[in-house]
Amino acid sequence: MDIVTHAMTGALVGAIAATKRPQLYPALLTGALASALPDLDAVLHLIDYDLFVRYHRLFTHNLFALPLIAALAAAPASAWVRGRFLYFYLIALVSAALHLGMDLICHCRLLLLYPLSRRPFQLSIIGFSSNWALLSITAAVILVIYLRRRQWSAEVS
Repeated sequence: MDIVTHAMTGALVGAIAATKRPQLYPALLTGALASALPDLDAVLHLIDYDLFVRYHRLFTHNLFALPLIAALAAAPASAWVRGRFLYFYLIALVSAALHLGMDLICHCRLLLLYPLSRRPFQLSIIGFSSNWALLSITAAVILVIYLRRRQWSAEVS
């Protein structure tokens, strides 16, 4: 799956989770960041292509990396909205887990239990990238933001 679709999926998680107006943008950013972070290892491609092929999806695409990725993604938002680390951590954890799930249903072979096991998991339900998926997820993010803002405006009135 492409990184933009991953980021928009995480943003959708953040938009759904934001129940108060001040949490909306930090939650959107936390979800997007957490869902994009597992592909950070793609920078290896800039260093050495063979290194990239060997290690892409190895260290960042397993269940044991999820808590660390979530903590890294939640830190900026929890500094922005003080005292809400657990809230943003949970958004980040769900978003990062969705990244793995989306890669799993694509053509990607993931070592989900690495370093305990090198057994690959793969479902191959959809192709690598789907413009319809990206369009649908983006529309859902916009709709949820619109509904949240409308809800909050009604509460003020």
